[in-house]
Amino acid sequence: MGKLTRNQQCVFNDEHIGRMYRELLIPIENDKLDLKGYKIDGQPFKTKKTEVGFDIDFHGDIKTGKDAAIDTFYCIKYKGFSSVPSLLIRLRNAFAHNRVFLDKELSCIVLEDVDFKNNELAMHVRLSSIDRLLEIVSAIKSTRGKHLKGKTTNKKKNR
Repeated sequence: MGKLTRNQQCVFNDEHIGRMYRELLIPIENDKLDLKGYKIDGQPFKTKKTEVGFDIDFHGDIKTGKDAAIDTFYCIKYKGFSSVPSLLIRLRNAFAHNRVFLDKELSCIVLEDVDFKNNELAMHVRLSSIDRLLEIVSAIKSTRGKHLKGKTTNKKKNR
């Protein structure tokens, strides 16, 4: 696991903190962010990954440091959740547990989540900036339910 020091520089400004709270932290804490309706192998998600230029690796091999590709989320699925909800929860955890820091050696922002029960790294991502993180989170959230287009979810009531 990456070691954090108390002297780490804060990488968030007031606008970043406000957006992270509005778009991720508060909705997850209040169960207002519906974590259902995402399909990682659906065309809308694949299109956004290509357009915005990011990747997600859920194969369990968490790469760190120079081995980790920029804009690639290395993540272990959260028990009981599918891929995208797991990633959103892990991002929330990184922010809420202050595991977001500037890696001066690699000139990037690093976010990590730790599974404390198993004492292992559960997510690691290197990004060029916090704005880049916010762009990717917005792109991911915009794909929710797009694969359901044209399908009806409301059943007609019998009269």
